[in-house]
Amino acid sequence: MSDRDHYRVLNVSRDASVQEIKQQYLNLSRQYHPDASGTNDSKEFIEIQEAWEILRNEDSRLALDKDLDNLESKNYKTRGEISEVVKISEMDFNEDGDVLSRPCRCGSTYDLSTSDAYDFNEVIVVCSGCSLKIKIENDL
Repeated sequence: MSDRDHYRVLNVSRDASVQEIKQQYLNLSRQYHPDASGTNDSKEFIEIQEAWEILRNEDSRLALDKDLDNLESKNYKTRGEISEVVKISEMDFNEDGDVLSRPCRCGSTYDLSTSDAYDFNEVIVVCSGCSLKIKIENDL
């Protein structure tokens, strides 16, 4: 996972189109290119290039979105819409009984470790197969 939010590097929102991202990339790369900026410091320019390489590719952008969502979930922060609110009692145990899960509409699951399941009033969990999120409320 990248430790950088490439959306912030390019100063675009997560729902920006590829065309909007490209336009911002072109603007910033012209502004920070070492030849244009008159400096030998290319750090900002390299960060802009790296951000564009990630955000222009659909697969790497989805992976970044998932990483950012997982990071937000671990920090109990939310961004974007929650697709569903469920209670712990509505979740299913896996065969070993160590993970609570709930099916997602993408066909994958939302998973929550049972060791973590009772340490909160509510938590946001990101689907293991897409970027959808649910809020799980502790009703036990």
